[in-house]
Amino acid sequence: MHEATDACAEVHCAFHMVDEPGEGYHICGECWHLFPTKKDLRRQWRRMLREMERSIHDRPFLSDGWRTGLLRYWWTSLTLRADKIYSCPFCAHDF
Repeated sequence: MHEATDACAEVHCAFHMVDEPGEGYHICGECWHLFPTKKDLRRQWRRMLREMERSIHDRPFLSDGWRTGLLRYWWTSLTLRADKIYSCPFCAHDF
């Protein structure tokens, strides 16, 4: 782990603070995280949604409609193809 320098700026993941050189399925234009495969992108997206779901269950003051909407969104993400994911699961930057 290290801070970005001029030498590694093109391959440095600002979220994980590591260099991620090489080719892959997709790279985020904001944090430069490299998703090596479609499966990796879907896995990271689902992980982020699970964490959101857990945080909602810890907040009883949220309305049931909001929770239902998130669960519907989460279910849709289970069947979502990688080419239909439009934002980075780490920094939320639009692809």
